[in-house]
Amino acid sequence: MPQPVSVSELVEFVDARYGACESVNELVGEILALLSAKSSKFKYIVNTTAVAVHERANNEIKSTFGSLWDEKNDGLLNFRYRAGDAQWILFNVIFVSIA
Repeated sequence: MPQPVSVSELVEFVDARYGACESVNELVGEILALLSAKSSKFKYIVNTTAVAVHERANNEIKSTFGSLWDEKNDGLLNFRYRAGDAQWILFNVIFVSIA
């Protein structure tokens, strides 16, 4: 089963909607609505991490994700979005087949 959306589609969507949303929570809701409209064959989880970049600080972030799923039908998409001069938002989109 192909993934319901590509990373490039998500990046384009976030780029178009980020400035119009009042909060990242609202943006996450809009991403979930987009995913639901793309395919009802999956359950979705969207996680964001905001990273403030400070000139003199060590901004290294390490994250680990583990899963036990059907690699042919389920998956994870990751991308980052520059949310200003000193901030990035890291997006994780998980999709799990319900078929």
